[in-house]
Parts: sequence; C-alpha cells; structure tokens
Amino acid sequence: MRFIIRVSAELVNYFGISLLAMRKLEKNALTALFAFTALALAALTMPILVVFGSFLILPGLILVCAPTIALYGWLFALPYTALRNLSAAWWKAALAALVLPLAFGWALPMLINAETRESIAAAVANDFRPAQPLTIGGTVALLRDERTGGLQKADNSCDDLCLRLLYNGIAKTVYIGQPGQTGMAYTVEQRPVCPQFTYTAGAQTWGSWSRGEGSADFTPKLGLKEVVEARVAGGDCLVRVSGRIRPDWTIERIALPPVDRPNGWSMAPGKTQGERITVYRHDARSKRPVGRFTNAYASILSVPLIPQLPFRGPWAWNRTTVGDSRWDWDSVTALRSLIAFDPDIPDATASARMRELLASALADPRRERDDAGIMLANSIAIDIVQNGAKPDDAALLAKAVADPRFTEIDFNWKFLDRLGDEFPEVGEAALNRLVEGKNLDNREAVYRLDGLVARLPDRFFNPPPPHVVEALSIPERADRLHSVIRRLALMGDAAVPILTQIIESGAQRASTIENQGYKRSDSLKAADIAARELCKIGPSGRAALPTIQASWALLDATSGNSYGRDTDGGKFMAIYKGRVIYEHRIVTLISLGNVSINEFTPPRQPSVTLNGSWQRYIESEVQNFQCSISGVGR
Repeated sequence: MRFIIRVSAELVNYFGISLLAMRKLEKNALTALFAFTALALAALTMPILVVFGSFLILPGLILVCAPTIALYGWLFALPYTALRNLSAAWWKAALAALVLPLAFGWALPMLINAETRESIAAAVANDFRPAQPLTIGGTVALLRDERTGGLQKADNSCDDLCLRLLYNGIAKTVYIGQPGQTGMAYTVEQRPVCPQFTYTAGAQTWGSWSRGEGSADFTPKLGLKEVVEARVAGGDCLVRVSGRIRPDWTIERIALPPVDRPNGWSMAPGKTQGERITVYRHDARSKRPVGRFTNAYASILSVPLIPQLPFRGPWAWNRTTVGDSRWDWDSVTALRSLIAFDPDIPDATASARMRELLASALADPRRERDDAGIMLANSIAIDIVQNGAKPDDAALLAKAVADPRFTEIDFNWKFLDRLGDEFPEVGEAALNRLVEGKNLDNREAVYRLDGLVARLPDRFFNPPPPHVVEALSIPERADRLHSVIRRLALMGDAAVPILTQIIESGAQRASTIENQGYKRSDSLKAADIAARELCKIGPSGRAALPTIQASWALLDATSGNSYGRDTDGGKFMAIYKGRVIYEHRIVTLISLGNVSINEFTPPRQPSVTLNGSWQRYIESEVQNFQCSISGVGR
C-alpha cells in the first residue's frame, strides 16, 4: 500500500513539472516542425540534395525522412493546437489529435487498397486449370496481341514456343499471329537445302525455358538458336505454309487492358494489369476454353502512407506492387500448368555432327548468305570453349571465316584461344577477308574479324603481305584494317611512307564528307591510328609532319565550322602561332615537330593551369602517343 502511495506521489510530481514546461515544449516542437517543413520542400523540389546528402549519411537520411515527418507533424499539430486553444488538457489534446494522422496514414490507404485487391481477384476469377496438363498436337495456333508479341510487334516469325512445338514433333503445323489479323503458319519439312532461317531476339516472347540457357558468368552456351540451326543445317527445314489453317488447339496470350499510372498525389486505387493465357480445344464447329491462367498485378498505396521523392517522375505517394509484375512472373511455368510437353528439342549439336554439317555447307554452292549450315561456325566456336578444340578445327573455321557467305559472325578470338598454335590459320583467313571486303556491310562482322587479326603474331606484320599494303592505300579498305595499322610501327622507318599514305588518303576522303554527326570523324579513324603509330616510331616519323599539317588545313577548310580565338571555352586547348588548336594536335606537334611545350599558351582557366596541371596532362598524352588527325584546329 505504501508503494502505491509513493508511486502516485511521484506521478503527480512528474505531471506537475510537465505541465509547467509544456508551453515551452510546444513552442520548440512547432519550431522544429517548421524546420522539417523547409527541409521537406527542399527535398521535394531539389531531390539532388538528397543524393549529395547521402554521401554524408545523416544529412541524406534527414532529407529522406523530412517530407514524411512534416506531413504527419502537421496532421497532428493542427488539431492539437485547436484543442489546446479550447483549454483541453495536453494529454487529452494529444490523444484526440492522433486520430487524424492514424486515419490518414493507415485507415485511408487500407480502404483504398482493399478496392485494388478486389479488382485483382475479379481479374483471376474465371481462371481454371485442367486436372492434368493437356497433351496437345496437330495444328496449333499461337495468338498474341501487340503487347505480348515481343520486341518485333508486327513480326509473325516463329517464336521460341513455335520452334519448340515444331522441332519436338508435338505440332505438325503452328500458326502464329494476332487476334483478328492475318498471321503466318509454319511446318518442318525435310529438304536437301533449306530456306534461310533467321532467329531474332525479338522473337523470344516467353520466359526462361530451362536453367541451361544463359549463364551468370557470361560463359557462351548453345541455346535454342544454335540447336535449331543445327537441325535446319541437317535438312529439317522451317518452311511457311500457305492456304487456310484449321487449328486443333489455340494458345492465346493477351494482355489485360492497358491502364494509366496514377497522377501525382492521386490516391486512386491501382488498376489491374497483367497477361492472360487461355488454351482452347477446337471441334468441328466451335472452340471451347480448356484452361486459363491470368497473371494480374496492381500498385497499392504503402501503409503507412508516405510521400515519394521525385527522382524518376513527379511527386507521388509511395506505392508497392501486389502480384508478379510483368518482369517477375514466369510465363513458361504458367504455360506448363496448362499444357504438357517437353521443351527440350532433340538437337544435332553433337561436336562431330556440327563439324560435319559445317563442312558440307561450305562445300555446297547452293547455300546462300548466312545459311544455317554456315552459321554453325559460331556454334563450333562455342563448342571449342566448352569442350576443347578438335584436330581440324582451325582449318574448318578458317574456311568459314574466308567464305563471303558468312557475315553474321558472332564470336571473338577469345572463343578460339584453345586453338593454340593453329590459331594463325584462322587469323590469316580473317585478314584476307577484310582485305577483300566482300559482303562486309555488317559493321559487327568487321569488328569480329579485326579482333581475330589482332590476335595474329607480330611476324605477319613485319612486313605485312604486299596485298595488305596495297589495301591500306585505299581509305575504304584501311577502315577495315585497324589492327594491321596498329602493328605497322614494328617495321620502324619502313612504315613511315605507308602510314603517311593512310593519313593523306584518309583526310582527302573525309574532306568530301559533310561535317555532321559522326560520319566524318568515323572516316578518320584509320588516319588517327596511323598518326599514333608515327609517333611511336619516333624521329623518323617527322617526315610525315608536312602531310599531317596539310591534312589539318584541308579538314579545317572543309569543316564548315566558324571558330573564334578564345581558349576559355576549352579545357585543353592552347594558342600556337596565333591559332587555337586542340590537345591531340598539340601532342602531334610536340611528338613529330620538335616543338617545345613552352611554345604553347595554355587556356586561361585556373582549374587547368593551377600547379602546372595542363603541362602535366599534355606530357602524359605525349608519352602515350595520343597523336591525331581528327583533332580540330581553329
């Protein structure tokens, strides 16, 4: 009893002190609330401040929390102040004032989210699954709308599901298209030579079929494309079917009606989005649904309700997603709950079989550009990575690389590293192909071939073969031989005339190209590499300086640009003999012209002249041979 009396006395004493200090506490709390309001406005109008503040951790955390603290602070402060002005006790005012922030932050979003969840439930209400996944066959129609048709919206090419149905022998014919529009039908036929098979990334409209496709460490693997190419190369041709198609089954994949995202501070319920897969069975007169799977999701307001900083859009309430979004849901798993089939195609990618098919295709004059059999060269390169090289691989791949029908080259020299001492046979074939240039309109193919040339040993370039030297004098061919130009310095003084010719002819061609976009500068890449090689050669490379200066003058005269003489606008410009020039020309003059760095007047910018930073930068560029033709002068 004495303990209770003592505790009561202490509580009375405590509340007495609190009542005396309450007015001061309320005033301090209001001041703090105004401060958080100012921080909230700063965070919402200039979210970059949050990014900068995050580097210091605490300031960033305060700015992130400021909008929420200000919001709920005012929701509490306004009714609390009103009640206190009506002479209510502070604790009664506090309890009553808590109702508004609790109702706004918890009760209101929960009521709105309940409507969103009802919408999701309605979207999946008509779903049903067969007791066992259905076994389909015959003629199968695959219908997809423009929002579920992959990257190529109007493309009715045979997608990954189409290929798996046909090459697994499940379906005899597959029709693919959009509801209400004319599509395309495919089947597999045995022929001596197949029509060209093209498989694009845009045709991959379904999810992950197996763990074997792709790799987290980017190790190349033989996937669906390579498997089907091997089948096509062996005579299992993918051909189009004409005439009226009567499907036995239809697999329809359509998106739910599109919705607009809530605007700004709207608290409207999230609208349901997603996709629906329906399987239909056809009889003589009609079709009936035999399975349906709907993936439905929507955005709901966070509980408690908090403002979202406008990093990627306008101010809004923070929302989360209920259900699997379009990026998260597994369409293949959904499909397998409706139909039963083995997604793995019986392939022809055994090492010996692929090599046999490639050799046959290369020897067959009926095969056209990028025939599936010729494309097996890419698959064999992958097979070498996975299983090692076979004795005749270098000769076979060299023959493929040299064949002008092979343009979709999709491997680099790293894939062929296991060829060891036999690799030069492939590299030399790539070099001759670049010199010839037939069917090399594909820039990616040029890049891949040039990478193979770069792997060749130095003996191929000291000196290079005569037909290669001849090709370097033609700008269009020199553009394909960057790796050769990068090795010409190995010849020493003998390379100077060749490099000088590359610069002169390259500048003459570039001067005829309009100075817009990157076309003109791209045409000078070979000349720029030649200039760097001259700087590597050293004093004997100075013989090319008059040609380089004449090329600069020609390019400046045809650039179409009007330049001033103020160097404040450029960080690494300088004045030389009354003219403004850029860094790479400065480096070239110092490297080849025996010009001292002291003859240049650096830019009038403290940020680049302080402590000699401009001089150090230029000297570093000289040491790295960063000479150039395309650097602009004024």
